Amino acid sequence: MNTIQLHPIQNEHIPELQTLFFSCNDYFQLVEGRGVCGCRAETEMVTNYGDTPLKRFGIFENTMLIGAIFFAEGYPREEQVAITILLIHPDYRGKGIGEIAVQHIESYALDRGSDSIVVGIDTENKQAEKFWMRHGYRATGETEQYNQIFRNREVHYFEKKLVG
Repeated sequence: MNTIQLHPIQNEHIPELQTLFFSCNDYFQLVEGRGVCGCRAETEMVTNYGDTPLKRFGIFENTMLIGAIFFAEGYPREEQVAITILLIHPDYRGKGIGEIAVQHIESYALDRGSDSIVVGIDTENKQAEKFWMRHGYRATGETEQYNQIFRNREVHYFEKKLVG
């Protein structure tokens, strides 16, 4: 495997991000009940998490975008970070890329004074649940219902306390 690096995604990455979204259509089918649309990357680049702006990092192997992780600093509490999406291209799953991304965001959060990270997981996404638990995230007991056009879903929250 070549060098993996995380860098902020800019608007010039929208075409690559859209290609990644199409490649990760299985994720969108699972959590939204439909495939990804052709404008999804452009929409994600301007979407915030409530009133909190999202940070968007691309996961690159050399210069190729192979994944993305989006998160909100100071949400839901000022000292927390909420990861809103972690996508890895199917050809790169199971190779430690997600772990690299999570470690990067954990270090980023610690450096900025955050004390924990929270992630919402669709109750049907058992693979994601296992991934996050393997990396020290624990269920908070909180759940939330999301009613989407194509599917009603329930999300449960996992959290990891950060130690400096």
